[in-house]
Amino acid sequence: MRHVRWFPLRTLTMTNKSFINFDKEITLLKIFGIRIKGNITERGFKSVTAETGLGALNQSINYNIHNGNVHGTTGLRGTGISRRYKMK
Repeated sequence: MRHVRWFPLRTLTMTNKSFINFDKEITLLKIFGIRIKGNITERGFKSVTAETGLGALNQSINYNIHNGNVHGTTGLRGTGISRRYKMK
């Protein structure tokens, strides 16, 4: 039987956490029905998203800068129904 520790092995110091929390999504470019947005935190850019829509369908692609993951989402407008998938 393994021993379970009930306390963290490493304590958090002030270098791990920020005093100020900032998270803002801004539109970087809007052209030909495609909107490119950036998500900025107190540590810099977090992700970049490209969105477009055709009729009742929405399509978005999100690139996370820190870990390099790319996710896509396809959804129906106004219904809340969507499908998220990992592309990379």
